[in-house]
Amino acid sequence: MINHTIPLGGIGTGYLLLDQWGRFFSHLPYEGMKSLPLNNTFSCIRVQKQGAQPYLRLLCGKLNGYTRFYPNALPPLLNEDEYQRDYAYPWANFKCSYPQTPVSISWRYFSPFVPYDPVAAAMPLELMQLRVVNKNPFPVRVSVLFLVDNLLLLDSNSRTSGKGNVYAVQSSLQQAMVDQFKANGFRGTITELPPEMVKSYEFNGLVFGERRKDDSHVSPFNACLMLKKHPSTKISLGAYDPEDIEKSERFWRYFTKSGTVPAPRIPQPMKGAALVATTDLPAGSAHQFNKVFVWYLPENQLDKIKSGRDEASNVSSSSQGVAQYALQHIDYYATAVDKWQQKLLTSNLPPEFVSALLHASRSFTTQSSYNGDGHLMLWAGVANCAKRACSWNFLTGMAFLIFSPHYHTKAITECFARINHLLTSNEYPNTPESLSCTASLFLSAYADALFLGHRARLAEWLKPMENIVDTVLHDFKDGSPSMGALRSAFDLRGMGLWAGALSVFSLMLHEVGESQKADKYQQMATVFSLSYGDEIYKKLVPPEASGSNGTEASPASASEIDSILLEGPCSLSLLGIEPKIAFKKTLKYHWQSSKNQATAAGRSTQDFLGNVVDTIVGQFYKRSSDSEAENIKDSLSHLVEAYYLHVQEQESKRETAFTESLSMWAVLQMINGFYYDALHQSLYLRPIMINDEALRLPLFTPLSMGDLVVQKNASGRPGVTFTFSIEIPVSIQSVNILLPMVMDSIVVECNNDGHSESVESTVTANDDSTHLSITFKKPLKVLNDFALRITDTSQNQTRTQS
Repeated sequence: MINHTIPLGGIGTGYLLLDQWGRFFSHLPYEGMKSLPLNNTFSCIRVQKQGAQPYLRLLCGKLNGYTRFYPNALPPLLNEDEYQRDYAYPWANFKCSYPQTPVSISWRYFSPFVPYDPVAAAMPLELMQLRVVNKNPFPVRVSVLFLVDNLLLLDSNSRTSGKGNVYAVQSSLQQAMVDQFKANGFRGTITELPPEMVKSYEFNGLVFGERRKDDSHVSPFNACLMLKKHPSTKISLGAYDPEDIEKSERFWRYFTKSGTVPAPRIPQPMKGAALVATTDLPAGSAHQFNKVFVWYLPENQLDKIKSGRDEASNVSSSSQGVAQYALQHIDYYATAVDKWQQKLLTSNLPPEFVSALLHASRSFTTQSSYNGDGHLMLWAGVANCAKRACSWNFLTGMAFLIFSPHYHTKAITECFARINHLLTSNEYPNTPESLSCTASLFLSAYADALFLGHRARLAEWLKPMENIVDTVLHDFKDGSPSMGALRSAFDLRGMGLWAGALSVFSLMLHEVGESQKADKYQQMATVFSLSYGDEIYKKLVPPEASGSNGTEASPASASEIDSILLEGPCSLSLLGIEPKIAFKKTLKYHWQSSKNQATAAGRSTQDFLGNVVDTIVGQFYKRSSDSEAENIKDSLSHLVEAYYLHVQEQESKRETAFTESLSMWAVLQMINGFYYDALHQSLYLRPIMINDEALRLPLFTPLSMGDLVVQKNASGRPGVTFTFSIEIPVSIQSVNILLPMVMDSIVVECNNDGHSESVESTVTANDDSTHLSITFKKPLKVLNDFALRITDTSQNQTRTQS
């Protein structure tokens, strides 16, 4: 598995890239700070037993050129056999494994990437927790040096060159940060302090650069290194200049001998700066050092984060304030990150799929940024040529809806505004890619309103959506467009996406009572849908294979098409909107064609989104009559193989990730088959596999995390049982279930948190599936242990789709 790096940062903030040796590289979105190695950003530990030589190690495995310049002063690097590492986004875990290490040392870097927390997910920082355990029968003194490069002085050609002053600050976490700034008048050194006075203060933070606004009232770039204070810990600070051999020698010899560093004059420009934390560790005790490094977030971006939740108002507009806020909540961040990650790792999902999903999630950080207008954008990927209009895709956007819905909603609003501005100024690029992106945006808007219950937002979006439809589809809104006209304006992929976009637009109009308009746009959707279905059928089943007498083609004669052409119906299926029966048959032919003709390597040659569509459509519409139907584990294994082939391709281009990788979260939604319609208080269940053994799946819904267990009934008549729990209460008025098995007569039992509930149900079965509709007398408040047991009471044996 390719998992050599971890990006540390937030949504849209830029990031620091941590490689497999523990080295950092800057990928911050500022001039002079992009793709630069941070050779002087690392940590060093010193362990001193009374009467013995100190043990020192740099907590990284390789430093370019260091052994050449400082062979006599720099502490030893960790050799590869002295440490273990484990990267699983957003964690980077390290542990010393060398037997001669006098204490147990482990450390981890992470970003506070927490689902449903827009403040934490967009913080411009990296956190480090270093834990030392003294298993000896005697006490030891432990000193940890945290060294960082001054980002302002990385590049001599930078616009910030020469403005690299470093200031020392004190920050206490004993009271709320907003009160602390009001009560504590000392927010850092302004006038110069000599080294003697620097020693008399116990500074726990360093600020790089100016925090005060310039003449144009714009705050310049600044960064902050800060340690969390502990009563038993002493903190000192020092300046570091790797280009001055003599000073560097003195710096490291001083630390090796005393466990501290020489105090500098403050403030002054520094190439690098360090904070050292020292504590005495009794026998059998442990201590954890907490560090944060923050880079400044421009005010227009900070405002976007602050609108996420009320307590975000406590976040200061300076790097110092963000650092203090992060350290104040570091335990919450660590617990919350570990919780969602473990939910995936301990589920019944195939481990290789979970690993790929975590790896793909790096794109939340690496592929998001704010453009010049302050709009959050997903860069790179299939929408490169349409960036100016809307670089959006429903399947990748689904990841933001699931994990950080706040940014999904904001991005949609901003994209609608941007597209309408371009239409007004006649700058909208009428390219097939732009049209597909715009249609995807409509699908995402419906998903946002549906799954989050955003009825007011839905009404707000209708006006810009109607303007887009009437302008972009002006030639088709009156009458039925000819196939030739559609072909000249849209590629086949775009035709399918617009068929779906117009359908959901009609549904949204119905929600606000605009029935007449809704019917008009549904007629347009029908025209697009029929034309699209005919074209897909012609591509998939050649005339010579379809039979002149009207009989269906055999699966073996079906031809293979690029799966990305099926993105429209794939997206609708993830919204709980099923295609017509005739088109379902076409999709089944596609699945059979892919199964018969395409190997995993063959699938991987198409765009990665094509692989994702192939997986989702294949599992939703595989033929139940085929005894050799592709197993879900095999399907996911092929997808994972395709994913890592694409990762290798990106790494060969020296790119850290690609936006389409986020569509792996849409695959997770397909596997779960759990959709809660917050607009109508309705639950939709669509399992793709039902096993004899309990299948435990992690739920990541736009509202909350949870757990779902799907299992065949253990005894008695055949059937299936669904049990789920979620972290926030929801109201459920009805449940719709699409089962991959045929049941002619059923009995439904419902249990909500230990209480039996009466239900009314209707069942409709076809050749290979059963649709079950369940309603309750009144909405149920659901939180813990909601169970539905469905039993087949018919005389015929239940037929199950593989």
